[in-house]
Amino acid sequence: MINYLPNLSDLNSIKDLSNILITPMIIASYTLQTGLTVHAKDINFCVPSIDKYGFLVCLASAAGIVIVKGIFVTILASLFYIALLFLDSFTNFAALLFSSVFMIAFGIIGILAYQNTVILMQVHMIWWYTLIVAGFFLLNVHQKRNMPSEHS
Repeated sequence: MINYLPNLSDLNSIKDLSNILITPMIIASYTLQTGLTVHAKDINFCVPSIDKYGFLVCLASAAGIVIVKGIFVTILASLFYIALLFLDSFTNFAALLFSSVFMIAFGIIGILAYQNTVILMQVHMIWWYTLIVAGFFLLNVHQKRNMPSEHS
């Protein structure tokens, strides 16, 4: 019927897509959860009024905030990823696989139980989708790390 759309049952395409989407989705999730403001000690920066400063200044301010938040959350996500790789490499615990399964499970729970559970409603809806993408990303990394090498 619609042959140009990827087949969702093809897990390789979902895992490959997760490699592309993981960082932008984390940045978008964090920015949507915390808003277009940056607070650091005595400095508060937010998007100014469009009536007073014009569209380009507001757009540049929003872009700057997204970039700053993106750098911050990417560093945090990278540290979490490095910790998982460390656990997976130097222990007998399959941290990547374990994390992958639970991220996908929590993502599905968050999507399906979002309206029924008050605590889940405090988290922006995009986080649940981001957890699923992160789960597929970690599953892909786990499978690549555990593939037999060609030289063996």
